[in-house]
Amino acid sequence: MRKALVIGIDNYNQLHPLNGCINDAKRISTLLSDTKSEFLVKTLIDSEATRSTIKNQIRWCLEGAEFSIIYFAGHGVKTLVSTFIATFDYTDDDEGVDVNWIQAAISKIAEKGSSCIVIFDCCHSGGADVRTENKIISPMLAEDLPQVTGAGRVLLAACTTDQTAKECEIDNEIHGLFTHHLCDAISGFAANANRLVTVHASYDYIAKKLEESGKQIPVFKGDMEGQLIIARDVSPLGTWQQRSELSHFSPLEATVRAENLLSQILPKVTPTSHAIWQKTGYKEACQAFEPIGQWFNRRIEAQPDLKNHKEFKEKYSSCQQIFKSLGNVMPGMEIQQGCVEFQLGSGTFGTVFGIRTSETASRVCFKVYHAHDLFDLQKVGRFRRGYAAMKQLDHPQIVKVRELSEIPLGFFMDYIEGANSREFNPGGSQEPEIILDLLLEVAETLQHAHTRGVIHRDVKPENILIRISPEGLPSAFLTDFDLSWFSSATQVTKLAEGFGSHFYAAPEQINNPNTPVAHRATVDTYSFGQLCFFFVTGRDPLAFNPEGNAIVLSQELSRKWSDATIATELANLYRDCTHLSPDKRLADFREICERIAKMQIILESPDAAYDTATFIEQARFTLSGDVSTQNDSNITCTFRSRSGRTEVSIRTIKDAPTSMGIEVTFRPDDLFMEGRTSQEARIKINSRIDYALQEYARKFDTIRSGAKSGAFETSVKIDHLKKERSGVIIAREIISKVLDQIENV
Repeated sequence: MRKALVIGIDNYNQLHPLNGCINDAKRISTLLSDTKSEFLVKTLIDSEATRSTIKNQIRWCLEGAEFSIIYFAGHGVKTLVSTFIATFDYTDDDEGVDVNWIQAAISKIAEKGSSCIVIFDCCHSGGADVRTENKIISPMLAEDLPQVTGAGRVLLAACTTDQTAKECEIDNEIHGLFTHHLCDAISGFAANANRLVTVHASYDYIAKKLEESGKQIPVFKGDMEGQLIIARDVSPLGTWQQRSELSHFSPLEATVRAENLLSQILPKVTPTSHAIWQKTGYKEACQAFEPIGQWFNRRIEAQPDLKNHKEFKEKYSSCQQIFKSLGNVMPGMEIQQGCVEFQLGSGTFGTVFGIRTSETASRVCFKVYHAHDLFDLQKVGRFRRGYAAMKQLDHPQIVKVRELSEIPLGFFMDYIEGANSREFNPGGSQEPEIILDLLLEVAETLQHAHTRGVIHRDVKPENILIRISPEGLPSAFLTDFDLSWFSSATQVTKLAEGFGSHFYAAPEQINNPNTPVAHRATVDTYSFGQLCFFFVTGRDPLAFNPEGNAIVLSQELSRKWSDATIATELANLYRDCTHLSPDKRLADFREICERIAKMQIILESPDAAYDTATFIEQARFTLSGDVSTQNDSNITCTFRSRSGRTEVSIRTIKDAPTSMGIEVTFRPDDLFMEGRTSQEARIKINSRIDYALQEYARKFDTIRSGAKSGAFETSVKIDHLKKERSGVIIAREIISKVLDQIENV
């Protein structure tokens, strides 16, 4: 469901009246209610827009909506405590709705995966004061706007600080110029060739039209994946196209405009004291600079020849130097998301800081791109690609990234309490069971990335984080995709930045970094083999000497690991991963996972014969990685797949002394299928499962069945499984292949 809450207040009890806010609200309500937009709209005008009513209606707008729009036209005010949208029942002691409350409501009420756009046309007074009956108060400024977090969360505002939001007259009615252009964009001036109106296209249109006035720059904050569509089947109006050339400025006009913008920002980046810069100055400077930096970038994109004009080039250089200076983040600084507490580490592309968030006092990480490399466009592109790679991968063992920051350039991600694997050093003190489990977690995570078309290209101990559970068990998390490569990408890699540590980089990454072979999955295979060496021995392998490393690894395994079969299996896996020729290496991480899982089964169950309960438990353990015993009974069990995205149930359907048959049911999360397109997807997934089962059909009588509508659920029967280690290996192999077909849609 698509919902919109539209608020317009002209007349206040204790604030001076405004013109045009009600007109704006009515016009935007009409457009969003149209069948082309398909929003369920609620509109609050003047006395209807009280504090309690607005809060209740914001909750309504966010609950159960796949796309929400919250629009406000009225006064925005700032106090010593916070910033508010002023409600009709404004008083000096109770100003209205705190913008931080709106931010928190979006984070906590809006459903995961939903989109939300917040639109403020409340900078009507720009930097001017707001007068009440009793005193003068400060208006809401651009730097007071909240940073909405999460994909699909966007905030638009009418203008930056030190600017006045303009008005216009349409059919003898006053309207805000920002909302007027927004309505025109939705009406068709921002419609593309596919008759779609998107948020980005609308913002580009508004920015272009306001730029023509020369005195107003809209604010855009947020993070979006793909197109966020406001309206469909809209006939394009006019000749404007998204990201088309902006109105042409003469070099003199562009220079004057640039000088005016720089004069606004220079006081912000010239702190009066270190303490003020740390506490408020840096944060306000970043917020104020972002739209100015966007203006310069749009102008250079539209008129690249301006860089050859001496006077404009000087202004652009000043802009770049400000951008660079704002990239220098240090502990103790306050940023939009919270306080920078400490530095966690630094690498080729950036420095990682621990942040204590303002909203929840929880801790997140902030990876800030190196300021001295901000104008290396290829390297910046790789940094952004690393963010995109982590953003599109939803495996629980990949560190989750949050929003992208433009000023300073960087991105936020989950904080993993614990050391990286070099500091943790599994080979120094951990039992073989733990080492194999960590390696399997890394291998399955890389398998997930590869099925999504992402090659990591920098697998090494520093990029594997280890978190210890309350029960004392370690888990591995993969991070740092800065060198990643997408299967659909075309790129040229600089030699010095195309590979990670030389101990773990494949030979082709160093010798031939620009060739296709340096972007194959076998690059990660090589690095993973080297990682296996480190996890067992506790030291780095020799570079490009797999034979010598294999001898050392075998010696360590024979000394530390009691089971000769497992030691041999791991040594062979190392050799198969680290051939100097990529064509001779293992290419499929699914095979690597199966081989490690086989080692786990051998290690966990040295006895060859199993009873029914042990068979079920072994199958559950090797598929879930959960060492606790959680079988529903001696003949059934239910667990989550390692990705956490599918519930799997195993039920015994045949039980003989030496063999058995099982039925495995798969219930993936968030895969509800109705309608023609969904039915086609259901058929496609089932066809993939059937194809994967073909090689087992004759020997193990594998049969698939499942519901034909509603939530996706499928079952697979597997017969003639020996009640011993080999039978568990076959069961795991079949179940894993079915999970691959379901989870990697």
